[in-house]
Amino acid sequence: MYKFFIVSVVSFFAFGECVLHYNRTACGGQHRNGKTNQAMSYLKCSGDKECDKTVSASSMEQCQEAALKACSNRRFDITKRKVITAKWNGAAIKDKHGNEDFCLKYEKRAQEFDQCLE
Repeated sequence: MYKFFIVSVVSFFAFGECVLHYNRTACGGQHRNGKTNQAMSYLKCSGDKECDKTVSASSMEQCQEAALKACSNRRFDITKRKVITAKWNGAAIKDKHGNEDFCLKYEKRAQEFDQCLE
């Protein structure tokens, strides 16, 4: 019983809380399905422009990696850009360049953001 308890406590403390804050800017106009691009872009935040999502991470570095990965945008004609900020165990963290917005130095920013058709 004690062995199980110790393993449980160690497992609990091995992970911290990584919270990513999403803030999307939608492209203008209508989506091909008839909904506005705004409605389509905000679907990932339950219809809101901004939301928080908790992700699994065992270190601040993993949280930073998750925040950078969240910048990915495959819906060029729907989402104009994103701002992703992160908190590790309740404290705001920055990218390796010192930016709060992890998408500022996202390597595919030029290809994936500001590609709206209108």
